[in-house]
Amino acid sequence: MKNTIGQNISVYRKKAGMTQEELSEIMNVTSQAVSKWENDLSYPDLECVGHLATALNTTVDALINGAESTPSVKMVETDNVEKRILAITTDIRSSHNNVSAKVRIPVELILKFHADNNLTALVGEDTADLVKNCIGLITSGAVGTVLEAHTDKIDALIEVIEYEN
Repeated sequence: MKNTIGQNISVYRKKAGMTQEELSEIMNVTSQAVSKWENDLSYPDLECVGHLATALNTTVDALINGAESTPSVKMVETDNVEKRILAITTDIRSSHNNVSAKVRIPVELILKFHADNNLTALVGEDTADLVKNCIGLITSGAVGTVLEAHTDKIDALIEVIEYEN
């Protein structure tokens, strides 16, 4: 039987090593509100579910459906692979601060910089190897989520998005 949303919140809160009080402070709600969520007496506001998922180091889908979703990649044949965007989203947490970054890079630009052996100038040294590994997927026709990773300190999402002018 599928867990309720409240049960999922409780499971992921405990998995993150947090008390209800600690979660309530992060979410800027009372600990009674967190208790009500976990006991299915109420639900978090829709506007804060994304923040709740981030705080619990999971996805909104996992909170609602109770299971980590697997990345969904489909192979799409196209004559123009350059009409895609590589979207990279990261959230990095530390005891001092939290940093979020969302980058959307046209594949056409990535391929040009890669051909010129200058990819590091476009995406930085820390990300260049990761983007190089994605290039093969992109040129093969992959569209969708190619990486979704969650740890206690970082969340990362890499997607290939198809677009039209």
